Amino acid sequence: MSYTNVLNSVYAQATAVTGFSSANVSRQNFNILHTGQGSACVIAYDSFQQTIAEMGGEHHIQWRFLLGLYSRASGLDAAAVSANLATVRQGFIDRFNSYPKLGGTASIFHSIVEAGQESPERLELGGVSYAYEVLRLMAIEEVDAGYLE
Repeated sequence: MSYTNVLNSVYAQATAVTGFSSANVSRQNFNILHTGQGSACVIAYDSFQQTIAEMGGEHHIQWRFLLGLYSRASGLDAAAVSANLATVRQGFIDRFNSYPKLGGTASIFHSIVEAGQESPERLELGGVSYAYEVLRLMAIEEVDAGYLE
């Protein structure tokens, strides 16, 4: 497994959230917001941590990703914007809670949305305003390093 494979598995789960598809989910490409989507998700790399699981060579890699969730705010009152973003947030939490192995990805031990925080500010792009929240997702990968020495 590799970072790219784990990222692709996260992407596959994000595109399976109700109302989301490859048209409004991207891997680190914020240009998707310039299409004026009602909602969008931008998946970005955050960090990783590798630990030894057992002395025979098995490691755990904790991959962390940031899921930027965007909901169009132009022309909507604050209550509607908040409700839309809450629906998007819950959809992502529910999807990753239902598929903690990222849809059966071979070496994924578990994944979980660890935290999230709504931004108090709006993102303005070409006359379109977005409310957004960032969720932090952790995916734990089991790797058999297989020592060569």
